[in-house]
Amino acid sequence: MFSNPLIQRYRYSVMRPRQLWIYATIYAIIIFLLLMLNSAAGNTAKDIYIQFLVFQVLILFVWTAYNSGSAIGEEIADNSYDFFRMLPLSAHQKTGGIIIGKNLVSGLFAAINFILLLLLGMAGKVRFSLLYQTVLILIAGTLVINLTSLLFSINVKKRNSNSRVAIILLVIITAPFLIGATAALCDEEISESTAVRFYQTRIPVLLFITMIFLYLSGWAYQGILRRFTKEKEPLFSGKGAILFAVGSELILLGLYFAYLTGRARYTMTYLSFWAMSLFVILWVAGGASRTFDKYFENSQFIKIQSGSGRKSLLSFIRHCNLSLAIVLFVVWSVFAIGAALKAKVAPVQWGYMLFILFCSYMLLLLLLELWLIYRNDSEKIGILLGFLAILYLILPPILSGVLESELVAVISPLGLIGYMLENKHISLIMLNTVAIIHILLCVFPVLFIGKRYKEIIEVRQMMLLSVTES
Repeated sequence: MFSNPLIQRYRYSVMRPRQLWIYATIYAIIIFLLLMLNSAAGNTAKDIYIQFLVFQVLILFVWTAYNSGSAIGEEIADNSYDFFRMLPLSAHQKTGGIIIGKNLVSGLFAAINFILLLLLGMAGKVRFSLLYQTVLILIAGTLVINLTSLLFSINVKKRNSNSRVAIILLVIITAPFLIGATAALCDEEISESTAVRFYQTRIPVLLFITMIFLYLSGWAYQGILRRFTKEKEPLFSGKGAILFAVGSELILLGLYFAYLTGRARYTMTYLSFWAMSLFVILWVAGGASRTFDKYFENSQFIKIQSGSGRKSLLSFIRHCNLSLAIVLFVVWSVFAIGAALKAKVAPVQWGYMLFILFCSYMLLLLLLELWLIYRNDSEKIGILLGFLAILYLILPPILSGVLESELVAVISPLGLIGYMLENKHISLIMLNTVAIIHILLCVFPVLFIGKRYKEIIEVRQMMLLSVTES
């Protein structure tokens, strides 16, 4: 492992004797102060264990994440990123080199802290089952946070090379959640007695969270490999997007499954599942979207023939972002219908909802597609399209209250969910009206997108003709 050139490089820089002594001195002072203050206050070994656990969370979830996330930014700031890209190392070696090499010092102190945690836990009579589950969740959490931090720092543009600021802001935002999670982790009653109902089984909450962390770590690692090998490609490939969507839907359905009972107090639980699972699908569709440049590059592999405009356009559409988005919606629909049937919702109601949500889903993705294929022409178009998307989501519920019209509310997916939470039924007239409104809203995006697709096809056909003639 330590034969990795990147690990060797970072070892020379972060573990220089002078620098290492500074970190070691700071660490020793913190440990000394914790022990002395707790001794003076007469705190028990369990109290000290809790404080060391918080200290460990700060090391693993904050310090290491900052190290991993700032590696690429430092390469860009030092004007050495191009050299880094050309290193004769595989994507696996680069990933391991950054994650391990940048965290040699923090990893050393975390290892010492783990030993102290176990000793203090045993002295404080913390249950062994809680101790080993705590260690597992800390390791899995560290893995997913570091991989995710590295994933979203790759391909940082030079003008946005100050990624450290973004990481610091992220730490500040997530700090309250980390503190709350650590406090819950220290509560034996919560950690030991709480179990997650996953389909027909009950899994201890810490073990379940650990498994989710490992699942996300696997995908984050795949994303890093893809970023290192195919820099200009989207985060997900087509197959990868579908697999991630299916896996995520299975996990979400497992969490909701026991509560989709059809009883009155749980009748709206399926709406929560629909909203969360559809949000995941939207995120995946965005992560798998290609830009105009990728469209033009990939058009050489699509069957585009000279003089067959309609056939070429249909062939192009089959490989566009919207086609994959429709497949992802079908995947979501399977799980959404299954949840509605489990909750014993009337088929007419979930059928109408499914149709309206599909209209909203396609409108939002059409706006995204417009931005992806026209942003080369205008950098400000994203502001306009983002404003229109927000307006579409929040304006109908507001107008519904002002105009006292329920029909206006269901135009937006947010208004539709609020409408359904009140146990109201969608009529066929409302369905037809909403469908017509969405069709009208989609006309202009479709026209502009179709125009752009034709431009790509025409340019590619001209290139084919020039090659044939020569």
